[in-house]
Amino acid sequence: AWKAELENSKEQYIRDAMDAMMDSDEYQTAKASGDAAEMGRLAADRAVADRAAEKIASIGSVSLERSKAVGKARKAFDKLTPEQQGLVGNYQTLLKAEKKLKKLKKVEKMRRKAEKEAAAAAAAAAEAELEELER
Repeated sequence: AWKAELENSKEQYIRDAMDAMMDSDEYQTAKASGDAAEMGRLAADRAVADRAAEKIASIGSVSLERSKAVGKARKAFDKLTPEQQGLVGNYQTLLKAEKKLKKLKKVEKMRRKAEKEAAAAAAAAAEAELEELER
């Protein structure tokens, strides 16, 4: 169910982005002047930005298992020109995902450290018991 919801939200984002581009003053000016090259550039910029936005939208629920999706979304965004980056409407979603992933990685590192310390303490306690039995 969440996959269908994600696909629907991606499709809606693309429709909204295309509508916004068509309504933009820059596009309307190029259209009015008959500047097909500029209209094409704007449409190409929108298409590239939309692909990056799709990668961001595909992150879904942030977890350690989704860290590759977050990294791919970041790479896609960073490859854009500043003008194209400005067309990505869900950039804040990427920032929030990166922040949450950083926290999750920190918690996981702390968990692993505590696990190692607990194992070391248990091993020391077992060793002490063995020494006690040998006396």
